[in-house]
Amino acid sequence: MNAILGDKVQAIAFRNLQRWAFEKNPTLGKLTKIQIEKVLDELKISKKDKGQFIFRKDEKCSKIVIPIEGNLIYVIRPGIG
Repeated sequence: MNAILGDKVQAIAFRNLQRWAFEKNPTLGKLTKIQIEKVLDELKISKKDKGQFIFRKDEKCSKIVIPIEGNLIYVIRPGIG
């Protein structure tokens, strides 16, 4: 299957996980199936290294983060906002 679909296998699996996350979320699950698909069409999959910041304190948040593998942790470091 991997030889036929190549790198698309992982993208398909991630999209299914994203769809499931939206459907199971109390707020995002209120969207229609069409609305969810349109949002998923705009999402980008990116890899973050361990210790890399996704959000910074006092930074305006303009993104939705859906962890597919790993964990998000809340960290406050002295001198880093």
